[in-house]
Order: sequence, then C-alpha cells, then structure tokens
Amino acid sequence: MSDLSLCPICDEGHLHARSDEIEVEHAGHTGHIKSLYSECDECGSETATAAQVRQNKRAMIAFKKQVEGLMTGTEVKAMRHSLGLSQEQAARMFGGGPVAFSKYENDDVIQSEPMNNLLKVSKRFPMVAAYLAKEANMILKNHSHLMAGFKLPSYVRPELGQNTQFIREHISSMQILNSDRFEIVTEEFQNAS
Repeated sequence: MSDLSLCPICDEGHLHARSDEIEVEHAGHTGHIKSLYSECDECGSETATAAQVRQNKRAMIAFKKQVEGLMTGTEVKAMRHSLGLSQEQAARMFGGGPVAFSKYENDDVIQSEPMNNLLKVSKRFPMVAAYLAKEANMILKNHSHLMAGFKLPSYVRPELGQNTQFIREHISSMQILNSDRFEIVTEEFQNAS
C-alpha cells in the first residue's frame, strides 16, 4: 500500500501503514498476531485497507490452524514443493477443488481435518503420496522409485493391527486390503506410534 493514499475519513490527510501486535483467542488458547492498519497524518483516524484486512484475516486463520494442530499454509506449500507439484496438480491428487491449495497455502481457508490428515500421512510416508499420484495419473518428481511396490497383489494378514509388538519385531512391510502394496520401514513405524 502506498503511504500517499488519501484518507477516506477526512479527505485531506494521507494514510501511512502501521502495525501492532495484538492478542487473539481461539478455542480457549491465546496468542499474538501482527495486525495491519493505516493511520491518517491529518485527522489521526485509523482504518484498514482491503489488502490489510485480507492480511489480518490470514494471520488469524494461521493462528487457528496452529491451535487446532493443522498444517499451516507455509507447511502445506513446503510439502507440495517437496513433491514437485503445482497447486493444480496437488488439487487433482489430494482433492479439495481446483484452487484449494492456493487457499490452504495463503491461509485464506482452514483445510478440513481429513484433508489435513491425508497431507500429514503423505508427508510422513512418501509411498502414500506416490500411490495417490498413481491414482491421479501423475508422476511425482524424484519419487518414481516408490512406484515399483505397486505391482504386487494385496491381502490382509490377520495379525496386522492385532499385535503391534509382532509388527515392530517381525515385519518390514505390510499389505492393505483392496489396495496396492506399500512398505513401512520398521524404524519409521516405531517412530510413528
């Protein structure tokens, strides 16, 4: 915003960008965010431009995401970049609509908890991301080696999910019903629990 904008209150002074750190609350948690506004050098009125209102809203949404344990816009963007995807490709692969990732990454909206969980699982286990890419007829940058595991038949072993000690000690891969094969390295599985 230009510091030379005419004040909409007095029509004489000029607006100058300012910011304050303000306390906010969400779901019983308090925190501080940067709040943007403009101040008139003639009448002293404070107002917020459309761009400042948008930035203030984004700061509040980012705070809400943090409180709710959701990935922030910055984290969603970093994950998308690590997979080598455009926003449009990420929307095709994960769902959410054609401009969903632009909105998630700019903190314009809060992604749903199921979407957030899918993103977290895909980040933690790149094989899941590779599977989703395959289903969307896409190829992930630097992840083609993960696609090799999708060619074996699948089945469910009855002991899976029943005895986590058995899983930790005896298997380095597991197979999922009606899905393609993916591997979980024992160490990763232990760290995830």
